[in-house]
Amino acid sequence: MAVKPHKAAAATDDSATSYDVSVRVADVVYVVLYIPPPGVRTVQYAAGREVLVLVGNKKITYNDILGNSIDVPILSRNTISKQSGR
Repeated sequence: MAVKPHKAAAATDDSATSYDVSVRVADVVYVVLYIPPPGVRTVQYAAGREVLVLVGNKKITYNDILGNSIDVPILSRNTISKQSGR
């Protein structure tokens, strides 16, 4: 849903860039910490793209484009209200 540079990464060099990524799963928006693999400087998925995920207590697991399993820690979660009529 949204991507922002991680605040802790602001004072570091570009090789250690990390991002706060908002992900909606059902009626919950999770903010996870995404650290790109070496040689990659951006988040590989675009807003609105659907990806299968496994939500745990402290992390979300998904498969990258190559099928590799990736775990990202959950920084926060927020339940969104359901709109009437949907």
